[in-house]
Amino acid sequence: MLKQYKLKDYKFRLVIWVTALSILGVMVVGSAQEDLMSKQIIGLILGLVCMVIISLIDYTWIMNFYWIAYLGGVILMALLPVLGREVNGAQRWIVIGGLQFQPSDIVKIILIVFFAKFLSKYEEKLNSPKIILPALVLLAIPWYLIYRQPNLSTSILVVLIFSYNDVRCGVEL
Repeated sequence: MLKQYKLKDYKFRLVIWVTALSILGVMVVGSAQEDLMSKQIIGLILGLVCMVIISLIDYTWIMNFYWIAYLGGVILMALLPVLGREVNGAQRWIVIGGLQFQPSDIVKIILIVFFAKFLSKYEEKLNSPKIILPALVLLAIPWYLIYRQPNLSTSILVVLIFSYNDVRCGVEL
């Protein structure tokens, strides 16, 4: 489950760049609205901790749970009308304790992992309608749940992610 890293092989440069860009983002947000800065700093710290932990997990092990992740993401999106908080006419946010997040952001990552595994599993039959049609149905479910929030930009991004995965895996257009 955990990768056996040698400290010299760890991608410190990537962590430094992500941290630097995130700090810049916190400073920009803080200059516009100082009251949000403390929340942004907490989010930055939590994000960096999660990034390091996830980077230590072997991605091939994570890929074993691609269906569970997909179903979890769809369930999370389906619960949004019940658990979600409405902001400016859109119900996109879930608040758990003091933590507020958009499930669609998590679903974007899940869909990248899901379709990478799904399409690689059926690599030999990728151009068959028996694979493409189920893949489109599997895309349509989270896409619709995101679109009805309404969240047009993320729903477009989800289609672009799927299209990129298709082309990258060798689906003929």
